[in-house]
Amino acid sequence: MISMSKEHKSYLYILSAAILWGTTGTVLYFAPLDTSPFSVGIMRITAGTFFFIIINFLNKNSSNFTVLSSRKNILLAGLSLAFYQPFFFFAVKKSGVAVGTAVSITSAPVFAGLIKLIFVKKTPEKKWFAATLLSIIGCLLLFSNSEININLSGILLALGAGLSYSLFSLFNKKQSGNNSPLTSISYIFLTASLLYLPLFFIFDFSWAYSSSGLPIVLFLGLITASLPFFLYTKGLEYSSAETSVTLTIAEPLTATLLGVFLLKEKLNLLTGLGLFLLLLGFMIIFINKDSLKRYFHI
Repeated sequence: MISMSKEHKSYLYILSAAILWGTTGTVLYFAPLDTSPFSVGIMRITAGTFFFIIINFLNKNSSNFTVLSSRKNILLAGLSLAFYQPFFFFAVKKSGVAVGTAVSITSAPVFAGLIKLIFVKKTPEKKWFAATLLSIIGCLLLFSNSEININLSGILLALGAGLSYSLFSLFNKKQSGNNSPLTSISYIFLTASLLYLPLFFIFDFSWAYSSSGLPIVLFLGLITASLPFFLYTKGLEYSSAETSVTLTIAEPLTATLLGVFLLKEKLNLLTGLGLFLLLLGFMIIFINKDSLKRYFHI
């Protein structure tokens, strides 16, 4: 019988979150034509916050913060999550979907590893370097068939998105031992949503209340926001921040497969190689000598 360690369970939580995040692009394919990507990002987090409020109201076991110092990390994680949305969506607007997405996603694990090395004075595991390198190459190959538009400001914005996401993961990880995953991510989302309030008076969100837009908002809020971010936060309990961020590169893998099977997009040789390298990178994270001995008694 195969048993699974808490560490490996955490990897599955994070991969599940990334797979759910990967459905975002496919869902937006069915969104109203006048929908701006930036307003989608705002509505996604806001709708997710409402779901968390409802869940916490119904959850009798929900608790307040148990350690005062965790509130600082909750606030910083919320700020990082809030900044990620404008950085990412304006990066996509400036440099296109391929470059904006590739740079933001592949830079995030690099930033997470560098921050740990410089500020925490700890070197990431050796397998993280190999898995991250393979995952980054694989991710870049997924976008190799897309139109490339090199724009300096767009790339800087994408790097800002990658840095914001890595900081969100690091601060979320830092407070993970003080609160339950549900409590943590609920307050992180609430912080981000409060920062977004003034934007509702600046940008047009009328599409979100239309008959075709409301189902999209509900799906984004539940399936691409509250559920995956809860799973990701739960996974951070027993996974390092840099490994967690590397595993989230499964998001473009999911988006690619959905594009092939649902939207009838073509899969070429380079894209197929990219998928293979991504899977190989994830296998390196999951598999090591100790786990093989424990699982298969060798």
